Amino acid sequence: MAATTSAGGAGYRLRSHFSPVDPLVPRRQDYLDNLKVCLTILVICHHSAIAFGAPGNWYFVIRPRADTLGEFWMTLFVGINQAFFMSLFFAISAWFMPRSYDRKGAGVFLRDRLLRLGLPLVAFLIWLNPSLEWMSHRLDGVTDTSYQFFLWNYGSRFIGAGPLWFVESLLIFSFAYVLIRALRTAPSPPQQPRPFPGHLAIFSFVFFMAVIAFLVRLVVPAGQSVFGLGLGEFPLYIAGYIIGVKAWRYGWFELIDRSRARVWGGAAAVAIVLGPLAIILGADAETGLRAMMGGLTALSFLYALWQTVLCVGISMTLIWLFREKLMGTGPLPRGMARSAYTAYIIHPFFVIAFTELVAQFPSMPLVHFMLLCPLAVISTFVSAWFLRRLPLLRQIL
Repeated sequence: MAATTSAGGAGYRLRSHFSPVDPLVPRRQDYLDNLKVCLTILVICHHSAIAFGAPGNWYFVIRPRADTLGEFWMTLFVGINQAFFMSLFFAISAWFMPRSYDRKGAGVFLRDRLLRLGLPLVAFLIWLNPSLEWMSHRLDGVTDTSYQFFLWNYGSRFIGAGPLWFVESLLIFSFAYVLIRALRTAPSPPQQPRPFPGHLAIFSFVFFMAVIAFLVRLVVPAGQSVFGLGLGEFPLYIAGYIIGVKAWRYGWFELIDRSRARVWGGAAAVAIVLGPLAIILGADAETGLRAMMGGLTALSFLYALWQTVLCVGISMTLIWLFREKLMGTGPLPRGMARSAYTAYIIHPFFVIAFTELVAQFPSMPLVHFMLLCPLAVISTFVSAWFLRRLPLLRQIL
């Protein structure tokens, strides 16, 4: 295989990645940590856009004034994010799973998953989510009760995972991974390089996943939650997790080259430009964009295909870009990478608080959104850094 024997480029990276192969030796990939930080920032900005009128579910929303242009740009922003960023999050998280399992064994692996994922999830379910609901209800003027009174009398009504549906899903996927590993013979060697899929295989994957998403949304439309999980989006989430595991086994993240990133990144760019136009032209005057979210309609399949093209194209482009151009590390990016998980957990508090603050300034929702993003991002990561220094939380977060 030429790619594994060339003197430089992808071949050199592949040899460095797999030689020597020892799953018992932990290894970090700085570019994936940096990409994880970028995705966490996108999550914060995503919810900031919803807070000022973009479509989506959120705790505290300022009803937008007449600002059609601003609403369009924020809607496009969250639509693009929704297409790829959580699937890529799952892929990166899954990339670290096989070596962690191989190093620790099933028992210790599950114990660590329960500690790192399960404890924050339980805390969010029974305490943080009701606290966020009290905060948003107070700001909305729905209640004027004290924090203690609200939690004691109404807290049980607001038990929920909120944005930690991602952590809940990771925990479920971790149990599924352990079960599959228990039923299958361990791969030997644990890492074995394979060529990255060609354009035809990638296109087949895109079309297949669009069909699967379309079929799932006949039952559960996109945007509709079942036990706090948006099952209409889960085909790409599950695919992202599986690809992350395979990427570690086969070295695929190391083999995404400029050519593939350019072709599929270009396809995503074309989809971003043409997709909204096609969707708007195809929307029914009575049902609006509801037909896009699910059902036996051409618009539903078009939306599923649009999301899949964006997911594949943007994800490949970002992995290549961060690996080649943004793989450096230092005190600031290293600290942000270590605090990214904590920042993900606590960011709703800062998005809600600064939404109320920014809304006091008379301006358009788009300007409010652009002010809210940096305020929420900086305050969240600074607070996460301090929280992680607390002795009790250091072992979990």
